[in-house]
Amino acid sequence: MPIHFPRLMEAAAILVVVVMAAPVAGAAPAAPAGTLAVSVSDGAVTLTAIDAPVGAVLDEVARRAGIGVSPRPSSLDGRVTLELRQAPIVEALERLLRGVDHVLVLAEGGRVSEVRLFPATAAITTRLTPPPDAAAPEAVAPPQDRALAALPALVASLGHGDRAVRMAALQVMATMAAAVPVDVVVRHGLGHEDAETRLAVLRNGFRLPPEILAHHALHDASTAVRAASLERLAPGEASDAVLRAALEDPDAGVRSLARAMLAARSPQAG
Repeated sequence: MPIHFPRLMEAAAILVVVVMAAPVAGAAPAAPAGTLAVSVSDGAVTLTAIDAPVGAVLDEVARRAGIGVSPRPSSLDGRVTLELRQAPIVEALERLLRGVDHVLVLAEGGRVSEVRLFPATAAITTRLTPPPDAAAPEAVAPPQDRALAALPALVASLGHGDRAVRMAALQVMATMAAAVPVDVVVRHGLGHEDAETRLAVLRNGFRLPPEILAHHALHDASTAVRAASLERLAPGEASDAVLRAALEDPDAGVRSLARAMLAARSPQAG
């Protein structure tokens, strides 16, 4: 399942240079700005978009292809000029969403069933090249501010039924880990019923209270989560007590890890 995070904390600027040629007798007139024509047939997209809203283009492609989009495409900013002829749907979506953090959720058989957007983390700035005398662009919020604005949507994504969506959200959140409230990580990440989601929280460097790490090191149902929790314990008397308790773990690998960590921390080590 492809997961794409082209630039998590800053917008990607794609400049499309339009060369204006002298009119040719008999040539068809150029399509006006705002033109949008989309057709989808047998898994291929034919599309003509001239300075069209990105959200409107995505909405039309998704509607014709029977693909869900969350949140709604209207959450996307910017305009795009793009022409495709019989492009596979995945390629068409990647071209359209270049510069936007997103996940393509694939159904059985490899068909795209949903597009999950994280628009606030990388606002689209796809645009036509401005003329030399164009007004200066409006100020853009710092990347960290844009990421924090996306936090509620990212937290909501941790409850998504698809693991790939949860993993993608955690990857984005990890880039601003210091700003993510600890209780959010504990409740929605470490508290998730899926062991792989809990493991991803531990491996992505989020700040976690030592008592929470101790609890998962000794009581989590997943062997991998217990081991990862032990590895996150900082040296100290309290964590040594947790390591000694882990010597009674039902899994031999966890017991071996606890013994090795205690040995490395002993005064005789080294």
